[in-house]
Amino acid sequence: MLLRDIIKKIPHKEVLGKNLSVSIEYASSDSRLVFDNSIFLVRKGANFNALDFIPKITKKVACFMVSLKDREMALSLSKKFPKKTFILVQDIDLTAKRISEVLFKGIGNLKIIGVTGTNGKTTTSFLINKVLNDLNKPSALLGTVYYRWGLNRFSSFLTTPDNFMLKSILHKIYNDNIKYAVLEVSSHGLSGGRIEGLALTRAIFTNLTHDHLDFHKNLNNYFRAKLKIFDYLKERGSAIINIDDPYGYSAYRRLKADKLSYGIEKNALYKVKAYRFDKGRLEFLINLRGKDRFVKAPLLGLFNIYNVLACLCCCDSLGLALDEIIDSISSFSPVPGRMEQVKSGVFVDYAHTPHALRQSILALRHSRFEKIIVVFGCGGDRDRLKRPKMGKIAARYADYTIITSDNPRTEEPGKICRDIQRGIAGNGYEIILDRKKAIMKAVKLKKQPLTAVLIAGKGHENYQILKDKRIKFRDKQAVKELTD
Repeated sequence: MLLRDIIKKIPHKEVLGKNLSVSIEYASSDSRLVFDNSIFLVRKGANFNALDFIPKITKKVACFMVSLKDREMALSLSKKFPKKTFILVQDIDLTAKRISEVLFKGIGNLKIIGVTGTNGKTTTSFLINKVLNDLNKPSALLGTVYYRWGLNRFSSFLTTPDNFMLKSILHKIYNDNIKYAVLEVSSHGLSGGRIEGLALTRAIFTNLTHDHLDFHKNLNNYFRAKLKIFDYLKERGSAIINIDDPYGYSAYRRLKADKLSYGIEKNALYKVKAYRFDKGRLEFLINLRGKDRFVKAPLLGLFNIYNVLACLCCCDSLGLALDEIIDSISSFSPVPGRMEQVKSGVFVDYAHTPHALRQSILALRHSRFEKIIVVFGCGGDRDRLKRPKMGKIAARYADYTIITSDNPRTEEPGKICRDIQRGIAGNGYEIILDRKKAIMKAVKLKKQPLTAVLIAGKGHENYQILKDKRIKFRDKQAVKELTD
């Protein structure tokens, strides 16, 4: 679409530059993810000003939409980059809405699968994405670890991007002839309207446990935010819900849309009859349409049975061949930073909630480790109520605990560790603020093959947030350096 035709639809005050015949295919408002032949919306945030990033992205961007308040800076930049067009607008948010309406028309043809829940979103999304791709249903994956489709892979900057960027990415996915998009949907994303204007083919609810109460204030608010995902189901779309989870069961009972259930304990439509863990694999038996099916996956922990069930339920409901779904699941590779064994008996996991930490430790118990050493911390400037709870869980289920720094942000790391310490009674723990030294101590304490080390909280993350800076750090790399 020509730029001159697009700006006819956008209220604007001034055009700097004469190249209005350039063809526009995409749009972006984040310099970390810009496609060729793009419009770029220059936004400001509390800690950034996109004007600062313009020189880095001019090769791909044909036109910059800039607030009228920044006219002087736009004039300066237009002289520096005379081949680029700068359009001054009164309202950037209104401009984003109009561009979405004009440019992002194909995304309604995508089959979008949304996955929400406190835990399990990432692994469930990865499973579904793999099955769809294996069964010749080209699929994109957008979530916490990265955004991926075809040969494209981009670092994730938000589990669920803001509405404009999400639609921008989906528009690119559609133009790349991808048919499905599997989308992790966070409670922040639902509260902030980030999936407004999308229609979901499937909406999956994995569970709800203590998390994000710094934002939602209480579990009822958190639950109401999660329930919003079902408002976006398209006609003939289906809700897929874990009814073993109390909040999932409540959602299932109150929901009037087409719905499917899965679980182990309650009488779900997709119900496990028996399960076991053996040599780093989970195996379970399920009866579907009158026939017993044996499902296995190279994953640890009871929680991963639920993740596999959610995938099985979703893909089966889409009409895919059941035997092929099960075969695809059997060759699944664990998600980076999700119970990832980075050295024999040493695991890195993203568990950063009380429930997730408990489940991760129990997963190692089920794998027949006799002794478990856990290393973890809690994020600063976030929910403080969960800190002693996580300390209590570590003390109860692990044999030895090393409390350390996570992402302290603007809080004093020692204070965060002391908050965790309040939940621990007795001995069997120590505090080592330096995360690398804490990991080093835990690995050195592992002297027997049947001892496991669980490094929890950060998973795939490759940084620590200290004050207002991101310092390069990765749990997996810290372990690797010990063995090199």
